[in-house]
Amino acid sequence: MTRSTAALAARGLTVGYRDHVVIDGLDLSIAAGRVTALCGPNGCGKSTLLRTLAGLQPARAGHVEVDGRPLASFRRRALARELTMLAQFNQIPSGLTVRELVAYGRYAYGG
Repeated sequence: MTRSTAALAARGLTVGYRDHVVIDGLDLSIAAGRVTALCGPNGCGKSTLLRTLAGLQPARAGHVEVDGRPLASFRRRALARELTMLAQFNQIPSGLTVRELVAYGRYAYGG
């Protein structure tokens, strides 16, 4: 997969907390329309990587690209139209149906 065909890519990504590096120099390319699994033991950096790819946590080095554009170049609403992250949790907020929960992903489109 080339850089231009990756829907989501990381180049030289380094992420950490305080003095602890969790991810060091990661290169990653994920094609559009593909299901990609991220597996590993507890505490290995899976959630940290996902938060960084979604722009919710800053990288110490390297950068993330969405459709070939730097993640930092997106305004929040425009990024929400391209990229959505729904973290795993054990309980649906009270009173929401599964349909309503999934519909939250449409927020950036106004409905």
